[in-house]
Amino acid sequence: MMLLITAKLSNYFKVFTSPRNRRVHLSIAVAFACSFELVAAQTVAPLEAETTTRPKTEVNTELKMSDQVHSAFEIPRSTVIDVKDPISGRTYPLFIKLPKSYRSQPNKRYPVIYLTDSWYSFQIVSGATRFPMNFNQMDEAIIVAISYSKESRGSSSRNRDYTPTVNPAWKDITGGAAAHRDFIETTVFAYVEGHYRAEADSRIFIGNSFGGLFGSYILMTKPEMFDSYILGSPSYWWDGGYIFELEKQFKQSIKPVSAKVFIGIGELEKKVNGAGEDMVKEAQAFYDLMQQWPLSPQTKLLIIPEADHQMAFPTTAIHGLQWILGKCPPKGNCLQGNHK
Repeated sequence: MMLLITAKLSNYFKVFTSPRNRRVHLSIAVAFACSFELVAAQTVAPLEAETTTRPKTEVNTELKMSDQVHSAFEIPRSTVIDVKDPISGRTYPLFIKLPKSYRSQPNKRYPVIYLTDSWYSFQIVSGATRFPMNFNQMDEAIIVAISYSKESRGSSSRNRDYTPTVNPAWKDITGGAAAHRDFIETTVFAYVEGHYRAEADSRIFIGNSFGGLFGSYILMTKPEMFDSYILGSPSYWWDGGYIFELEKQFKQSIKPVSAKVFIGIGELEKKVNGAGEDMVKEAQAFYDLMQQWPLSPQTKLLIIPEADHQMAFPTTAIHGLQWILGKCPPKGNCLQGNHK
């Protein structure tokens, strides 16, 4: 664009600096040049301020696409490791991100945030926690996102691994939650805590939709697996509301639950708003039931204004992590939940 405008300016001066037109139009040419300089300064300056690799000298805007250097974006301090389930034989990639201080503080151990649906959740949680963790507003943590099995097709892995019962109405295989839970407990935990400075008693689960259902299943079958649970838009409608039947059994077991449980859901996740199920009502019902447990956990329910099933998770994740890992100011205004 700059080269094109410069060429037009050159032609302009040729016309209006002839002996006949010099006096009449020289002032017009100067004014046009000054205006262009102002516009160019306003346009280029912000780009230069935001870019550290661009030289402040002449910029060649005629580079061909084939001459430009392209590189993939990478999340800092992240890697992908394949872990094999010795029981099923399936391979699951783990997306792992280390805290900023991991190398500079070699004696420090960190909480671990475990995520389901890694391709979706890893980028969101990594980005949302960057500022509060890097600026000491939230405890730093290792992030581990468990991906779908490599041999799976489409959503078949999550449909199998996150659902607690076999549902013949579904084309995909379902009901593998117990096996996937055990894989995480025996294999994933062992790998992470064997290769990184991870706190074994400070594990945080984050799951959304089927992932939230899966987390609720773990909460009521092996609650000690995680120190905290963040359950986003949990699919409590699954298999005719099976999770509520499980809750009745769990309530009778009198298992102590010392974990924190955060549930987030969009206020539009209702049938009246076009959702397939009344998920807000179900989330509220499960939250109320937790208050009746003999040894109830510390809990919080967040209904997110103007959010539907597609929009709620980022807010659920960062609010839940702030509630669990956030550092309260002296007067204390962290997100308060219910605690008996």
